[in-house]
Amino acid sequence: MKKLLYIPVVVAAALWSAGCADDIGNYDYTEINEVSLERGNKSPEEGKTYDVVAFIDNIDFDPQLKSSLGVNDESAYEYEWRIMPLGTDWSAIDAEEITVCTTRRINQPVTLSPGKYSAFFNVKDKSTGVTWTTCFYLMVRSVTNEGWLILSNVNDKCRLDIVYNRSETEDLLSHDIFQDVDMDLGKPERLIFNYDLGDQATLLVTDKNTWNLDRVDLHIAEENSLVWRFGVSPGSVRVKASAISKFAGRNLWAIIDEKDDIYTIARNVDGAFFEFPLTRLNGTTPFKPAPFICVNHSNANNGCNPVIMYDADHRQFIQIHNNSVYPSVMDFKGRHIFDNPTGRDMLHMESTKAGPIHSVLRDPATNDTYFYTINMRGEYIEAEHWWEEGEYISYNEQAAYGKVVGPEIESATKFAFHHQWDYLFYAVGDKVYQFNMATPDEPAVLVLTFPGEEVKVLRSNPFVAWEAYADWERARAFQLVIGSDVKSGPAATCGKVRFYEVPNLMQPLKKLKEYDGFGSIVEVVYKERAKY
Repeated sequence: MKKLLYIPVVVAAALWSAGCADDIGNYDYTEINEVSLERGNKSPEEGKTYDVVAFIDNIDFDPQLKSSLGVNDESAYEYEWRIMPLGTDWSAIDAEEITVCTTRRINQPVTLSPGKYSAFFNVKDKSTGVTWTTCFYLMVRSVTNEGWLILSNVNDKCRLDIVYNRSETEDLLSHDIFQDVDMDLGKPERLIFNYDLGDQATLLVTDKNTWNLDRVDLHIAEENSLVWRFGVSPGSVRVKASAISKFAGRNLWAIIDEKDDIYTIARNVDGAFFEFPLTRLNGTTPFKPAPFICVNHSNANNGCNPVIMYDADHRQFIQIHNNSVYPSVMDFKGRHIFDNPTGRDMLHMESTKAGPIHSVLRDPATNDTYFYTINMRGEYIEAEHWWEEGEYISYNEQAAYGKVVGPEIESATKFAFHHQWDYLFYAVGDKVYQFNMATPDEPAVLVLTFPGEEVKVLRSNPFVAWEAYADWERARAFQLVIGSDVKSGPAATCGKVRFYEVPNLMQPLKKLKEYDGFGSIVEVVYKERAKY
């Protein structure tokens, strides 16, 4: 513990003067009582950060004092526990407001908002007025602030469950968090999470509307309907695809609605709305987009094109440039390994943390299936003068292309790319196959079967806020997530979600965790933590 002792200036000056005089006498010294804490789990440790979950955990410490003079009577001291947001200006706070307890032991529920806090345990010796302080930190988390969101359908009603990974081995489950919502949300269609430092879009889409759930507690109400983000609010809006390009120049938010119209908001413009549809190539040629939008999640190539989409009518990759309003046909630099237009139908497209955009296309004439990988590149050119805005030079590269061969590939509609190895997974019925894009001449192999079940969700998760996580948390970005339904199971409990480790060299998958008791699985996404 640190000692806090305040000496008046006059007294301090007198002591200094006395110290400069000749030592001409004898003095009697009184030893001061020094206070410290017994080390152990029940005493807060100086400088340590304690992870707690709001409304689940308690702040629970029972510190045992050590006195250098043997003053062990608890009534000889005064106690204070203070908690304040990290970085708060002491001059701007009321000490009484941050004092949460005045007894030696503290054991009370965590009711703080998610974030990091400075905490102080103060022990004041009544006889001397000296205060001894232990400073530590609290990282307050919430099961609704982050976690695996599992959207399921129970008799055409929405059910949302959360799996919160408290540690690598310990999980907390929060079931059916919409059970007290007093409105008919409709039949669930999809769940989309878009990460951005300044805001987050967790979009719940049903056959009635789209809601942008509250970023901290997933609150849902009429006021967070997505219609209010439109300049002229429609009666309802149902989103097919959504993405936020947080690392591109304009921090663009793009959506595709149920009418196959594209809208964007430039997030660097305060108060911007979705204003008018942009579903015309270069502002002139109308087209129908495939229901996918991808962005570069890597900050290594600042200034890249904000979004990639696919023109389903003309069967070609398209993009929106940083300085453009309407989409245009995507062009490429460097090696040429596939044509654009492709002449094929888009089945799947996804963003990765490392940056590459992966997609699966199928030839309508032959029914053959192909994988495509695109890298979005860019650089920023500084302006001549400091007050001028520089220029983003963006370009794209064709990174990989090939034919997917394997059992039942012609029937596959669910796909997932691994975000570390060159693997493509696809599911048909109760089977999951693994294809190695690095050796495309070798057919995909059957790696998982779930007799009596149907695979409904197959995915990897990019985990955009990479630096915010510990190693074991980052490893989840490389796990394969599978949601399935037991065909003969009750509507309210037929859903299962499993997580698998994916080793290199096409070694067998290793099941890490399994959860059941959900409704019919619609989507599984990870809601990343809000910025602390």
